[in-house]
Amino acid sequence: MRILSYVRRFAVYSFFLFLVVSLQLFSGCAAGPPQIITPTPNFSWEPPSKDSSQDINLALVTPAFGKDSKFVSYNKNLYLKTFLDSAQTDLQRALLAKGFTVTGPYESFDVMTFPNKKDSPLALVPEFVLQIDEKYKDFYRNDDGSYIKMNGNIVVNGFIKFTMVEPISEQKIWIKKINIPEQTESIDVNLMISDLKTGRLNALNSNKDNRDAALVNALNKVYPEVMQKLWSYLNAEEIDMMKKASVDARARKGY
Repeated sequence: MRILSYVRRFAVYSFFLFLVVSLQLFSGCAAGPPQIITPTPNFSWEPPSKDSSQDINLALVTPAFGKDSKFVSYNKNLYLKTFLDSAQTDLQRALLAKGFTVTGPYESFDVMTFPNKKDSPLALVPEFVLQIDEKYKDFYRNDDGSYIKMNGNIVVNGFIKFTMVEPISEQKIWIKKINIPEQTESIDVNLMISDLKTGRLNALNSNKDNRDAALVNALNKVYPEVMQKLWSYLNAEEIDMMKKASVDARARKGY
């Protein structure tokens, strides 16, 4: 009986030791906190000067992405909306700094009332045609999407078209196209998802994902350059000439 008691105690002790060692090994295998990078958008720009007041009222149409834009897996990315919202704010600031009076922004010409159109001889319509592409050296995604591994680059380019339009006739008076310089950023993704409904990650995996950061880094670089080019195009004398062309366009329509 005494021998049996020793055997039992040894078995309990061995099991306890095994459990402690297993927990230590398990904790040692954990990959640490996930490396999901939350980017900081820097979509901001300051007008370099403030010009004297101009006797021209401009309507601003809300910036939008053109139909030829290509977003691949980024079509629902919230940072793209942030980009457009920032562009709208800075376009207003640019026009005001140039001395123009600004009405809007209007979602489209359709929401402008006739008095709105009549009071604004010109409307500025910004259209962003953004091309986002992904080029992978390593790509794997299992059938249910619970494991994703990608390594490669995101490439961002395209152009922005600024159009001055006579609001009543919708005749285009002036078009400026600004090319977006191509930007390439590295992508490194390694995700293991334990619960697809909640998106909970498996703690045993490294869980890296910098796709949002790569996109934002690329847009951060092009944003101030685009706004600065637009600023150089907003020449008060030229826009005054466009205002006269707008009056002629209205006259031909009987207004």
